[in-house]
Amino acid sequence: MAIDTSASQWSWFHDAMTSRCCRLLRRYAFDRSKTKKPYFPKSVYEIPDSWYFDMRDANESTFDMQALGTVPHASVIPMAIDVSLKLGVKLIALAGVEHGPTDGKTHFWQDLDVSKRPIQSTKYGKAKKPKDISNQRRVWDKNRNVFNKLYQAAHDNGTEIIRLTEKSSLSFIPYMKESDFLKYAKKM
Repeated sequence: MAIDTSASQWSWFHDAMTSRCCRLLRRYAFDRSKTKKPYFPKSVYEIPDSWYFDMRDANESTFDMQALGTVPHASVIPMAIDVSLKLGVKLIALAGVEHGPTDGKTHFWQDLDVSKRPIQSTKYGKAKKPKDISNQRRVWDKNRNVFNKLYQAAHDNGTEIIRLTEKSSLSFIPYMKESDFLKYAKKM
């Protein structure tokens, strides 16, 4: 699942485009001048098992069950929740969605051995680091509101969302230990 143009600069993106897997991609988004623009090269959308969604304008509703071809103007996890709700999923588990720094790290892969981390390169060949913590906090703050609206929409549509990460700024989503969640999911 990819929604950012910078995703195409990461090694995992290149792997996903040549691997046997399903791909969910953002097709269009609104730029600052409110113009729709494509995010990835046209060829990416034509790869078998690739599906695309348009991003709703930031001013549009966060969740719209009738807007099947669009997803929230936010990040990839709200996109995944939106798609899951539209597919009729009744139980969603959020793992690794702390929405806050953990030991000064902002992304899960920062805990991986350096040789196993995804690599980002630009057209100039420079590797990039994750965005600084102040920018990441801004994104988390914006997305917290989106998560709250999606959580309410899930409830209204008979879907439960559970948080598997104990320390999270998304405290309005109930926490459950993974082992308890797996038992609960089997009963459903």
